Amino acid sequence: MGYNEHGTTPPKDAVVYHGLNDTGDHVYYFSPEASTIAIATRAFHTFDVTQCAEKPNLDGFEKVTIS
Repeated sequence: MGYNEHGTTPPKDAVVYHGLNDTGDHVYYFSPEASTIAIATRAFHTFDVTQCAEKPNLDGFEKVTIS
């Protein structure tokens, strides 16, 4: 998303998690703040995105570094 390129850091509440679901598919959870940034930068335009009605259980997921 280019934060480091501009000498800035992402907002504290902008977090992304990665994990695998029961069938082995990769799943990424974007916090509402991270999702807003991703939408504004068109980061999702090549992905099949499903919006969560509520925050999923992130046990076993790893926090992804946004840079």
